[in-house]
Amino acid sequence: MILNPSLPPSRKGAQTLSLSKDDLQPALLVFSHQLLPFLGAPESPPSIPLQLQTLTRVRAASLFQSASSTMGSLARLTVALPSIAIPRTVSIAVEVTLSQLEATCSALKAGRFSAGLEHAKTAEMAAERGFFERSMVGQVYFPDEHKVAVYLPLLGPVGVPLIMSALKELKRMWTIRRISLRGP
Repeated sequence: MILNPSLPPSRKGAQTLSLSKDDLQPALLVFSHQLLPFLGAPESPPSIPLQLQTLTRVRAASLFQSASSTMGSLARLTVALPSIAIPRTVSIAVEVTLSQLEATCSALKAGRFSAGLEHAKTAEMAAERGFFERSMVGQVYFPDEHKVAVYLPLLGPVGVPLIMSALKELKRMWTIRRISLRGP
């Protein structure tokens, strides 16, 4: 909003501080032509309402693709790490994402682009929330193989003497048993 105060009629000859609608139109036109590309609107339709509608459709498609990609990454993660525990919050986020993606498709097919954008936003937020669940992030960075790789060197110095002693004791028992079977 631009403050455009009107001049009091008693000040004759004073410099005009008030701008008419025609005076403001070129400045606002330049401003809108600079703002829309900054927001990502295409330049091809000259009409500003068409540019905004195109921007809405492009943004909805972008969010739809992002949510779908995140769901694909989550699916690949669960296949790559079969021992990872999937918390209930993640499964709820996946259900919300899938239902919102379906709602996005339906809204875009019906030509309700604003509703499609809202569904796509919800789907993308739910997908990100599910993918970056706190309890899963730790499991991704520290899978069982890494835990074994960390603790095995610590158990090696203790385990090797135990195993060698056990083998030595088994050999001694086997020798005693063999001598006792041969007799005196």
